[in-house]
Amino acid sequence: MASILPRWRIIPAFCNNLSIEIISTQLNLRDCKDSISENNARNARYDFFKRENKENSLVAFGHHQNDQVETLLFRLFRGTGISGAAAIPECRTLGQGIIIRPFLKIKKNELLKYAQLNRLRWVEDSSNSENQYSRNIIRNKILPLIQTHWPQVIESLSHFSKIAEEQNEILIDVAKNDLKNVSFFENQSKEAKQICLRKFLVLTSARQKNLIYYWVANIDTVNF
Repeated sequence: MASILPRWRIIPAFCNNLSIEIISTQLNLRDCKDSISENNARNARYDFFKRENKENSLVAFGHHQNDQVETLLFRLFRGTGISGAAAIPECRTLGQGIIIRPFLKIKKNELLKYAQLNRLRWVEDSSNSENQYSRNIIRNKILPLIQTHWPQVIESLSHFSKIAEEQNEILIDVAKNDLKNVSFFENQSKEAKQICLRKFLVLTSARQKNLIYYWVANIDTVNF
């Protein structure tokens, strides 16, 4: 049976019983009941993982297929593009290590069924039932309503996210190639690049936007 208790009380005891080392922190955040604060809380959590994720380390997250769909809808409602529609990646670097999400193709009810059949204990966040949070509205109200008319919506939207991820890879390749063709070194020192406006304007409007988006999104790694 799920335990409706604070994770800070259950997880340390669980790890201690199994002699598992645990690293924890307390995030001092203000009210996180609006979308901006929710995002701030998420960023703070990932900053912690980034700091603690050392070289050659691997961190597994518990996101499942329903989380993928909730994230997709959340981003679509906010006006995302193709890169955002790709939703949650199965694997990516974070800090000096890697994070993976092994359950991302498995639906929530399948995980629950497995846990119940095998008498597993898990921690249920008490805030999951509070509908003042944006994601909880999608999880508890919007998705169940959609599923009454389109029962396969989880699989369908998850498939759409996968397509968006593949399409985004193509857009990135196009942007990289266009950047290579329209940029040049300002001088022989090769310390910085500039955009050749004449070559840039030859590109279609869509490719211009794609190039600029790629540059801004990767401003820390793209050398101009």
